[in-house]
Amino acid sequence: MVDWRAYIYNKVWTLGLFFLLFSGTASAQQIPDNELLGRALEYFKCGKYHESLLLFQQLDKRYQLNDRYKAYIGLCYYYDWDYKKAVKYFDKATPQLGLLAPHERSVYFYAAGESYFQLKNYPKALDYYNLVYPLCYNNERGDVRYRQGLCRMFMKQWAEAYRCYADADSLLRLYRDSNEVKARRAQIRNMMTGCKAYAEAEQRAHDADSLKRTVALADSLWRLRLHNRLTENRKPSTP
Repeated sequence: MVDWRAYIYNKVWTLGLFFLLFSGTASAQQIPDNELLGRALEYFKCGKYHESLLLFQQLDKRYQLNDRYKAYIGLCYYYDWDYKKAVKYFDKATPQLGLLAPHERSVYFYAAGESYFQLKNYPKALDYYNLVYPLCYNNERGDVRYRQGLCRMFMKQWAEAYRCYADADSLLRLYRDSNEVKARRAQIRNMMTGCKAYAEAEQRAHDADSLKRTVALADSLWRLRLHNRLTENRKPSTP
């Protein structure tokens, strides 16, 4: 993914304090301290997420930050490895951010997906990754497909995981060419091999079970016909 910190910092700061901090109308007395906000943003940009979080919490307590900044707090918790609190903020804030630029929304969705993934809640992580894919940049989609594949694999959806990994491999080959990506692609191909084997085994088991049920049904029908025939033969003849 791209450098989220610089991207979000520039987006948030340039739109102005009034619209960023408040979800509704506010009086001049309610506008927060510019220096405090600037320091929180600067801490975030420098990777001092905990310090940034403390300042955002002060502002939120005093001024009731809007949903965009609540998502920003979610990012702070995410970078601070507190995934439970991160998803709490993301779940509440992200549904309200439909008017933001697509890529900015993809940043929040991605961090939410990563947080749920770390919590081993793979269905919820997958839901967020699915939201990321149509919003992110083309050169980021290989990474998103890879993470969708991981979720599918941990959910034992082998065929779907295989398709996600195949897409990821193609996208990474198309948009990125580095030693790290080459190693990732090798890992993906190994996972594809494993998922394919599991999917085929699952299909064979399904086919065998279907055949067993078909044979059992045919046997039941044959027994029913035999029973009916014997019953007819035992009926007394009419004089």
